[in-house]
Amino acid sequence: MKKQLLTIVCLALLLANGFVAKGQITNGNLENWIDFQIYNDPDTNSILRTLNVIALFPNDPPITCFKEGNPHGGSFCARIEANTYGNIFIPGVLGTVKPFFDPGIGCDLQKPYVGRPAKLSTWIKYAPVQGDSGEVFAYMLKQNGSAYETLGVAKQKFLQPIGSWTNYTLDFAYTGNTDLSTHISLIFVTSKAYDFSNLVNCQGKVGSQMWIDDVELIGVAGISEMLFSGEEINVYPNPAESIVNISVTQNLNNAILSVTDMGGREISSQNVSGNQFALDVNTLKAGNYIVVLKDNNTILGRKTFVKK
Repeated sequence: MKKQLLTIVCLALLLANGFVAKGQITNGNLENWIDFQIYNDPDTNSILRTLNVIALFPNDPPITCFKEGNPHGGSFCARIEANTYGNIFIPGVLGTVKPFFDPGIGCDLQKPYVGRPAKLSTWIKYAPVQGDSGEVFAYMLKQNGSAYETLGVAKQKFLQPIGSWTNYTLDFAYTGNTDLSTHISLIFVTSKAYDFSNLVNCQGKVGSQMWIDDVELIGVAGISEMLFSGEEINVYPNPAESIVNISVTQNLNNAILSVTDMGGREISSQNVSGNQFALDVNTLKAGNYIVVLKDNNTILGRKTFVKK
């Protein structure tokens, strides 16, 4: 018991000091890994995160997410593996996970995301230990004050080994309303006996592994959105009065740049080429808006800005 309490204290003190985490992932095809990234950066594009933050704690706690070759596509995939830290079981986790340590030890799972995708698609391999079972789940959420309303759910359990890359395309089951989400919770986990509200309660088998690649959301019109494409979108000044400047990391050819309100309703769109664009926002009312960059049928990224 004393060892567990010491572990909890170490976790809290280190996270409070704003350290960096290892092995964070920025995109759904898992090609662009960042070795060191500020873990609590509120403006990061990292939808997919890990519990590798604990690798910086005392007494050599384990890394549980690894960058590997032999992917489904491209050069890299992610492998998550369950392990232990003292007497605390640590499931392998990849997703919208952000630990908190006050009160207790748990994880926030919500990440801002505006949309209403029809499907979640991913490629999986799974090697459970001694009857362990894993899971992937995605919740589309709408924030109401400090609470989150669940709009739609896509979920798949893994009860048996999956020896070769297998695609799972999961339909979102939505409630009757037509609201767009404000947030997403997306988690891959090696051991289904998880408790993200209190990580000390997680259970499973050490050594259970899952390989993950090519994660994407698919819209109702067949438009896909890689989580994430690796494209970095910069919007400045922010807040803006008349002109918003937008820069991207790659040269685009006849892409579509659109502005939506926070409900996802399109206000304007234009074709753009190159890597720097200017957007006239004089006619917009004061408030929050979203810039969406789309190339063919793929959304490369989104960025929120404020109109004064």
